[in-house]
Amino acid sequence: MQSIAGSILARNVVVATGPNTQPRVPAFARDLDPGIHQLHGAEYSNPDSIPPGDVLVVGSGTSGVEIALELAPTHRTYIAGNPPFHIPGPVTRYAGGLWWLFIHKVLNRSTPIGRKVALGFTQHGAPLIRTSTRELDAAGVTRLPRLKGTRDGQPLTDEGHAIPVSTVIWATGYQPDFGWIQGLPTDEDGWPLTLRGAVEQLPGLFFVGMPFQYGLTSGLVGGVGRDAEHVAGLIAGQAGQKRVTAPVIQM
Repeated sequence: MQSIAGSILARNVVVATGPNTQPRVPAFARDLDPGIHQLHGAEYSNPDSIPPGDVLVVGSGTSGVEIALELAPTHRTYIAGNPPFHIPGPVTRYAGGLWWLFIHKVLNRSTPIGRKVALGFTQHGAPLIRTSTRELDAAGVTRLPRLKGTRDGQPLTDEGHAIPVSTVIWATGYQPDFGWIQGLPTDEDGWPLTLRGAVEQLPGLFFVGMPFQYGLTSGLVGGVGRDAEHVAGLIAGQAGQKRVTAPVIQM
């Protein structure tokens, strides 16, 4: 591994950089009118930081909905995207212990329902928590379908309607950035291919904290410990093997 302090050689490397490394913005963002103020949700701070005029929030996940609700009193606000599954507030407020037990112990890759949720998680994102589309309607936020591109420099919806706005906030999540690891096998979205954190093609390389690495809670502070313990056990198990069988990881 190359760092600003020099080269580091290791027979086991654990990558725990987290999933939110590189903001994801669609390619057609560059085709928007230069006069439209654009920023990613990671750059958003509060309504005062947004110029006057209509605002389009792209992305109907929890972050996008929360941003739209905060902007609604001061800006005419639109939100584009198909909202994911909604988890009602009372479920987490009044049945927190049972809810956590369910998402931590049941929603993982060892159960049929967990594998189904994992597929939806990677395709549609995390469910709506703490917020709902009803709140958007009550706040006067205009809900729109997904965007498919631009027309005359304005955002264009799937239904073919151009939306003239002054600001676009991309609440479109994050994408992985592991180009610094040579030879890392990844899926079509760039996430590392692992067997519960272990990269079989690169023995000695492990990950923790990836989205749904083993379960729905793998990327959360309260759930990452389970994966970390598993990876630590794998490394400890290798310690008894002959060192000549463990290659040096190149990065």
